[in-house]
Amino acid sequence: MNDKQLHIRKKTAKNSKVFLLMLSLIMVLCNYAQAESPIHPDRPGFSTGTYTVNPGTVYLEMGYEYNFSSQNLKPNYHKFPHTNIRFGLLPNLEMNVAWEGLKVTNDLKFTDALGLGAKYRLAKADSYNISLLGKVDFSDFANNTHITPLLGLLWDYELTSHFGTFGVVQLSHEGLEDFCAEASLGLAFPLGEHFHIHGEYFIRAYPKHNDLTHNADIGITYHITHDIQVDAFFATGLASDAFRHVGCGFAKRF
Repeated sequence: MNDKQLHIRKKTAKNSKVFLLMLSLIMVLCNYAQAESPIHPDRPGFSTGTYTVNPGTVYLEMGYEYNFSSQNLKPNYHKFPHTNIRFGLLPNLEMNVAWEGLKVTNDLKFTDALGLGAKYRLAKADSYNISLLGKVDFSDFANNTHITPLLGLLWDYELTSHFGTFGVVQLSHEGLEDFCAEASLGLAFPLGEHFHIHGEYFIRAYPKHNDLTHNADIGITYHITHDIQVDAFFATGLASDAFRHVGCGFAKRF
């Protein structure tokens, strides 16, 4: 074998190794994509989900809400596009940027709100998950900007293979004096392969003002694909003059 033939054989062997390495990498990535669970958005509903976005993955969640009072004591309003963008940074850690969207009242006034947060999954097991949520909301940029920090503990528990419960306990500080405590308890179960439904009860308390409100919501989701979900929901305060909320939305995993 002359030098030229030897060089060609070595180059072919090197190219084959590179090809096999690339093929192995592609197979690993494909297997990872197939093993990834269906999308787990934080919407709809009051509670934030315990699931975190995988590293390198992005969730885009958007929605529309119509809010009205049964007693017509306050002006009705629309809110859109309620947006939440979630970024997976590390295993069990995500960051998110949320925009409440435009709040359009009957007299066409617009308001805005922006939130920055992080979620960390503290515990992960076959039957339960526990996560910690930290968030800071900013609002009313045109006047005196309001800053509201929030800290929440999120949990879910699988009672059976087709039935589970979930909830949150969270504390926030609105402005300089208004401290708010919130807690929820919900039930969730599937309706076939693609539909899921949940019902939820939650309270909101302002100790300084001796104010306690009771609320409930119900929502339904449909997985169009492994990476796309659409939803609809209805939420209401459990008082005669409370606001009612109806809405819809979607989520996409990239």
